[in-house]
Amino acid sequence: MNITKIALDNGRMTWVLLVLVIFLGISVYSDFPSREDPSIRINRSLIITQFPGLPPEQVENLISKKIEERLREIGEIEFINSTSTMGQSIVTISAYENLPDFDKIWDKVRRKLEDTKASLPQGVQGPFMNDDFGDVSIVTAALTGDGWAMDELRGHARDIRDKIYTVDGIRRVSLYGVQEEKVYLEALPSLAETQSVDIASAMKAIQDQNTIIPAGKIFTSFREITVETSGKLASIDDLREIEINANKGEGILALKDYVSIRQSFSEPPNDLAFYNGKPAIVIAASMQQGRNILELGPRLKKVLIAADVNLPVGMKLSLATFQPEVVGKSINDVKTSLYQTLAIVLLVVIISLGMVEGLIVGVTVPITILATLLVMFL
Repeated sequence: MNITKIALDNGRMTWVLLVLVIFLGISVYSDFPSREDPSIRINRSLIITQFPGLPPEQVENLISKKIEERLREIGEIEFINSTSTMGQSIVTISAYENLPDFDKIWDKVRRKLEDTKASLPQGVQGPFMNDDFGDVSIVTAALTGDGWAMDELRGHARDIRDKIYTVDGIRRVSLYGVQEEKVYLEALPSLAETQSVDIASAMKAIQDQNTIIPAGKIFTSFREITVETSGKLASIDDLREIEINANKGEGILALKDYVSIRQSFSEPPNDLAFYNGKPAIVIAASMQQGRNILELGPRLKKVLIAADVNLPVGMKLSLATFQPEVVGKSINDVKTSLYQTLAIVLLVVIISLGMVEGLIVGVTVPITILATLLVMFL
């Protein structure tokens, strides 16, 4: 088949196809998906469930096996493996590699896990699913604050995270270096022995006091009124005033008279983050697949700048990494090299073949590049 003869015999069709390739190629070239790191398709996910103090055998029978049985109902899952240790179950699942969209599979898994929760032991933590191994952050920002407590930084970091989620094209925003607060109850041995109160009594009193029970509704001809029970613990002071019955009928004690109560961060601290030697909370955002980082970058940076301006005095939001600028510089370097190459090739062809023949041959190079980009995009 002589392609040249076919093109010459069908001149109008050839020109239409040529113009179409040039037009579509330029459109694809200007909006081609770009990012610094490639998108990695990972067909595995981890499901972690915790029950502190539960022996491995019971973790296997009461948690791991129930999760496995429910996940086997999903036909797209190829492989399931579980590891049960003291107080923790880790289930690894693997989907078939030839599936086009793993996100839909993980959504099915999450729905199955929600259904499984009802059959798990009371007090279990989770199950929690981790399927973001392939996410690469396009921007990391560090929130620091001289003279500000970690809980105050945490509140502002979460506000910034919510603002980043409003940017179209953002897939996930994660916070690192966040220190969660806990309430520590430390029994005073001598006082506990004197007052005849044990830890079990104290814990039961706390659980009973902090239970939220529906109290019903009152219906009138004009409105519907929801009735709520009082007694919910709203502060650490409420916790201190909880009353406990002594074991030997020695009266009622306040919890603060029996234990030392303090509110503090996790000890020892975990997941610490620092920026320029200062404690920080790092905010990392990843991009949806198929998005153009050069188009997303300016919109994201605008949100981050606005968030930094609105922070209180002493807090600072600093960009640690910003991939859009790196990708933009790399693409500009590639464009410069491409234009120089095209100019050199065109010059050599014109010198070798003459002006008319050289232009005809030289034009085929950029047209071929545009056609290649179009095929890659499709």
